Amino acid sequence: MTSIPALRLERRYDASVDRVFEAWTDRRIFMSWFGPEGVTIAEDCVLDVRPGGAWRAVMLGEGDPAPEVSGVFLEVSPPQRLKLTFAWTQPDGSRGHEYVVTVDIEPDGDGARLILTQEEFLADDQRANHEDGWTSSFDCLARALAEPVA
Repeated sequence: MTSIPALRLERRYDASVDRVFEAWTDRRIFMSWFGPEGVTIAEDCVLDVRPGGAWRAVMLGEGDPAPEVSGVFLEVSPPQRLKLTFAWTQPDGSRGHEYVVTVDIEPDGDGARLILTQEEFLADDQRANHEDGWTSSFDCLARALAEPVA
């Protein structure tokens, strides 16, 4: 079987490391940006940010039934790193293939650099679809981080 390379994306934000980490760990902020352009996250979003804690998001506006993604936090190291599993719910309600996503956040001048690595792809098209989704999500994250802190 051919190994599919991990997906690695980097984006610099004009926000502090703490603020970028908060965008991944505060349920309200997470709901405001997670998912590609045009998606709204359903109110029943779960974000239990602790090792072994579950997370779940339903993406409204992406089809019927709305896609659901979920997983478990494997590592939580504020404010530099999150590591979590990531799997899509299948039409029969079962969990699909599980990916591992690592989010590293580093200082970068007066901002922060986010480095996302996603591993365990089974096919090139999966990798390409996730690259498109994360790239669009990161655009949404930039807009969320530009909002004044409440």
